[in-house]
Amino acid sequence: MKKQTDKEIQIETSVPQAPDPDIVEIQQLALQAEDDDISSDEKRDKILEKRNDKLIDLFFKALVEKGLSEKVSNKHADNVYLFINTFMLFREGYTMEEGDCCLNDFFGYFYVRKCLWSNPKNLKTTAVSIQKFYKCMADKGLIPLKTCEKICNIIKKRLPDWEEECRLYNDHDENWDPWKYAPF
Repeated sequence: MKKQTDKEIQIETSVPQAPDPDIVEIQQLALQAEDDDISSDEKRDKILEKRNDKLIDLFFKALVEKGLSEKVSNKHADNVYLFINTFMLFREGYTMEEGDCCLNDFFGYFYVRKCLWSNPKNLKTTAVSIQKFYKCMADKGLIPLKTCEKICNIIKKRLPDWEEECRLYNDHDENWDPWKYAPF
């Protein structure tokens, strides 16, 4: 076997790879949503929902590629759908990139009060799903690493408070404060 020279190795590594078509489509949808010619929030939301669905599909595929079962990967994808489509987009009008500003309202208020299946264990699982999602988006170059780190740090710091809030709410505890995480 012939030993490669440094020059041959450099040439091999400098060949650009074709961009992932899924990522290109996601970026194009983001540009469409930012277009000033969009006449209504409804059109913008439809474009962003389509983009979010593509992001979730990309996330699902990445989890399966890492060795998670389809069942577990699908659960993580469902949790992320609840956060970025149901809560962020349709309730608040935010994009996926703005997730850091929505975490407290989502986990401290919406998830605890509006999700009938909420309990501290499910809340933690959903938080892990969201962390995995943002790590995947950073790995794919769709968000800055700094944004991912900020979101993961917020979740790490606030998770015990959100779990306790959920426990108090579900147990109808007299110490539960209904206004603690109210978004107004």
